[in-house]
Amino acid sequence: MRVTNIMPKDRIEVTLDYSELLVPENAVYEFVYPTVVGPRYKGGVDAGQNRWMASPPLPEGQAAPYSFALKAHLETGVPIKELSSPSHHIVKTSSGPTSTDVTMDDAAGGNRDFVLRYRLSGDRIESGVLLSPPDARDQGTGTFAVMMEPPRAPKRAELPPREYLFLLDVSGSMNGFPLDTAKELMRKLLPQLRAIDSFDVALFSGAAYVLNPAGSVAATPNNVKQALESIERQQGGGGTELMGGLEMTYRIPKRDPGVSRTVVVVTDGFVGVEAQAFRFVREHLREANLFAFGIGSSVNRGLIEGLARAGLGEPFVVLNTGEAAGQAERLRKLIEEPVLTHISVTFKSLDTSEVSPTAIPDLLSRRPLIVLGQYRGAPQGTVTITGLAGGHTPFRQEIALSQGQVRAENAPLRALWARRWVTLLEDEHHLTPQAALAEGITQLGLHYHLLTPFTSFVAVDSEVANGTGALKEVTQPLPLPEGVSQSALGQVGFLKGIGTAGMEIGAAFGRGGLDLSGTGEGTMGLGNIPATMSLRPAARSKTEEKSGKKHAAAPTVKVFITEGWVAKSSQDATDVFLAAALKGERCAFSGPFSVKLLLDVQGRITRVIWLAGDKTVEGCVSRQWQGMVVPHTQGGSAFVVTVSVAK
Repeated sequence: MRVTNIMPKDRIEVTLDYSELLVPENAVYEFVYPTVVGPRYKGGVDAGQNRWMASPPLPEGQAAPYSFALKAHLETGVPIKELSSPSHHIVKTSSGPTSTDVTMDDAAGGNRDFVLRYRLSGDRIESGVLLSPPDARDQGTGTFAVMMEPPRAPKRAELPPREYLFLLDVSGSMNGFPLDTAKELMRKLLPQLRAIDSFDVALFSGAAYVLNPAGSVAATPNNVKQALESIERQQGGGGTELMGGLEMTYRIPKRDPGVSRTVVVVTDGFVGVEAQAFRFVREHLREANLFAFGIGSSVNRGLIEGLARAGLGEPFVVLNTGEAAGQAERLRKLIEEPVLTHISVTFKSLDTSEVSPTAIPDLLSRRPLIVLGQYRGAPQGTVTITGLAGGHTPFRQEIALSQGQVRAENAPLRALWARRWVTLLEDEHHLTPQAALAEGITQLGLHYHLLTPFTSFVAVDSEVANGTGALKEVTQPLPLPEGVSQSALGQVGFLKGIGTAGMEIGAAFGRGGLDLSGTGEGTMGLGNIPATMSLRPAARSKTEEKSGKKHAAAPTVKVFITEGWVAKSSQDATDVFLAAALKGERCAFSGPFSVKLLLDVQGRITRVIWLAGDKTVEGCVSRQWQGMVVPHTQGGSAFVVTVSVAK
């Protein structure tokens, strides 16, 4: 962070205000506040610009020239069962079962991240309500959050019967590696089902069909074996008609009205019906939980993450067959314990509006549920939550509302509610772009200070604090993170001192091509390099000498950028940088060549396209340049390079 125009004796206060919805993992919520940046050095990319990427660190053991304090106020809506910090000593002051103040009791604790962990789940389903005060900016409207927390360890007898419907993409884009990965995923998923569970498999491409149209079958070893044999026969072909597959899957008849139904979609996501799919899932949340697996090396993550968002679940991505087992186990743990089904939330004597979600999926043991909405007038009446526990036992909880539950600390609920509605409107806008939807997103972004496709953050300061315009820059050093020793700085000091040679030596370490020796004393290491040294080719091993291997003579390489955007003042430096990267690679250059380099937004080379010349070194050159960040270039650009070579 940079703060400017601080005049002598001024006191500057910086306030950062943000909202975030914490998601528990294994029933534990975690909040992390970063306090320090470790020593990060930008060397080896451009020797002419070797420097600290962040503020320089203080020497090991030196106290920080500032104090650090942290206070946290926790409002949960559901009684807090456990609260601790694995990083700092804290003092807790409870003002009720759902409200606690936390103070960090460590004046020198600014050298490590502050971590606060808490657990809300107990031995039964618990519900609660958070209320923000009415806000004049919202015409007196307040925001509420209804929370449902599952039990920490539900008993098997309390779980309803479970039904799993697998919707598998077998279209042409899945042919080969993606479909092989999907098959491996199904080999891991289906055998995990219990014999008392039921399942069915639907396959879709240009058309769709179900293995058992009459309904799901028991997950016996024989039924699982038959389903896997049918999946193994799939080859992949035709279009990707996702919507047809979804609609057909949801039409499969239920064998038990109290069953907890889960739909698992397995696809590469090569479709253009994202918004329609998101809307369909949201509208059918009461009928089934939905989880999506993205398969392959170039998954449409927008679809997979959007389906997870619409289904109030988590996205899964399987890049290769080796990841299938781990992701299948992750899904199993998430969906194996539905504790409440057919959930409904109703309000009595409370004027509510814009409630989301309108349909509520099952409450799973590892997935709490939160309903957000707005209310007008005095908070009164009750919130009633109903459902089926164990598949058939009626469940009912009532929460009385009162003015005493309204807390100023709950004001961030405004932004969480607005962000959820922006997401809903964005999905609709993708489906059918309309000026009214764009205007609605824009107004939400402006009113609630949100980043959206139509709004950005702009800071404006009209006060003139420094009339002279004279500035003295001060770089505030930071303490080393706890557990980081002074040796983290030795390497940096060495590289920064040797200037241009640092780039070549760094490259040589990576390939073992140079040997360092000198007159200094002590052991050789990156943190203890002698003050004077000589560079010479590394000695060949005895194995190399016996085999008669010889290194090819290093060529003289010159690089010229002939097309594309590079800052003119830095073009020579960029040419030298690219050439230096080829010097250490012993390619058998035999003549000049030209290539086109494609860069991402960070200036990193993502692809090397051969245009002309000696193609025998194409692989060698690509290996050396691919992934490098090219200085002085415009991110997202492309340029043509001509290379001349002389022995």
